[in-house]
Amino acid sequence: MKRVRKIFIIALSLMILWHFQPSLSVVAEETTEQACTYETLWDETNEAYIISTVEDLKLFRDSLYNQVDYSEKTVYLLNDIILEEGCDIGTVGTVSYAENVKFQGTFDGRGHCIEGWNNSSEALFLTIGEKGKVCNLTMKNVNVTDAQLGTIFAFYNEGTISQCAVSGNITGENNNYSSFCYSNNGSITDCVSSANISTTKKKSKLAGIVYGNTGIVNNCIYYGTLSTTETKQIFLYGIASKNVTNSYYLEQNNYKNLGTGCTEENMKLQSTYEGFDFQNKWIIDTEHNDGFPMLRTDFPDLQFVKKVPVSIEVRVKDYVFDTFSTMGACYFPLEANIEYAGHDDKVKEQFSDLISSYQVKVDLREENWKQDFLVDVPVNGVMQDFSKTSPDDYFSFSYKKNDEYEFYVTDFHYESSIGTCYDGYPMTQKGQAARALSIGITGSFIGTLVSILVATFCSTFIADVALKLGPWEYFSLC
Repeated sequence: MKRVRKIFIIALSLMILWHFQPSLSVVAEETTEQACTYETLWDETNEAYIISTVEDLKLFRDSLYNQVDYSEKTVYLLNDIILEEGCDIGTVGTVSYAENVKFQGTFDGRGHCIEGWNNSSEALFLTIGEKGKVCNLTMKNVNVTDAQLGTIFAFYNEGTISQCAVSGNITGENNNYSSFCYSNNGSITDCVSSANISTTKKKSKLAGIVYGNTGIVNNCIYYGTLSTTETKQIFLYGIASKNVTNSYYLEQNNYKNLGTGCTEENMKLQSTYEGFDFQNKWIIDTEHNDGFPMLRTDFPDLQFVKKVPVSIEVRVKDYVFDTFSTMGACYFPLEANIEYAGHDDKVKEQFSDLISSYQVKVDLREENWKQDFLVDVPVNGVMQDFSKTSPDDYFSFSYKKNDEYEFYVTDFHYESSIGTCYDGYPMTQKGQAARALSIGITGSFIGTLVSILVATFCSTFIADVALKLGPWEYFSLC
């Protein structure tokens, strides 16, 4: 008998799970799809995509792989991002995808950095397209070992890289390593690198900024070191392999003479950098960065409006008679309360102050409500179903516009006693308002009384049954 009982419980549990499985799968799919889309990065206030976490960076890079090019869009880095070893930063694809995976928007780091980049096979971007621009971003303390793609910003640059910086180490056994990109036919301007770049490859080819350059490299600085284990047929360029203008590097004996080689002392003098904008872009501070030139990072903060969700709780009061009606008509007055519908504890604590400061309110359109629900006895006119009316017909939500908070209504909901009004309204139309109220009160009283009696006389029996429940019963309840 016990075996049959267990089999029955298992079968029942499986049937219940099977019944709910499709809907649960749909919910899970919808939730995952909604949570894992780059569109969640969009901020309407700044009209830009905002990256503030490693997860945001992953969404952004994965969207590039899915050929979202961000044409005519801006992406802002809100703060510094530190990449822990082994963290998932998504993918932009391999070199074979370079023609299809192009960034055509503007990526503005706003003086912030991405720290700890250690991806040996991918750069931050695969291809920066002709309309693409990456600016005001530092890739700090990169640590790329066994580099397959020994570059940090992009494999190809067809657009613009400006006011960007790289620091750290790039090492491996391949060729054409450089700080910013493998190949440039766009422009790289006002950029600086202190990355130490090395290889064990024969016929070594290394460059401080970019090796394969058919574009423009202007106003750039390199004060890291290029090194190789080889001594013959090595090609080391302090800036780039060609097309270099007004750029400076820390001089070493084996560097090719493209750009201007300087001693360490001269690299720390502002007078060395003729044509550089030290008012708006560059700065030299003897107490920072060991006295070498730095890019300015003093950008104004982005402005954000915090969205505050609210819900409107509607209460329908007891009916009242309209003394001006010749036929003894009545209606149900309304009142509404504003409640916080979010999960931010800080906002929740100051919610009442916010309501007062920003004049958050719900105005009742009393005349509309009264006109629709004014009931004559006997029935006068066509009954309107209260349960199907739009809240906007009877309420208007408003608040004082500001640059800090945006209030929006998530839902209107009604108290549970509204069910009495659903039944009471048509009864009132038939002249049975008193009877409707009597039924509601009597029903509530009887329900409460029965509940008390059941709890009083059956609690012992229920307790005995509960004590006999075993693992199989608990499993079926789950």
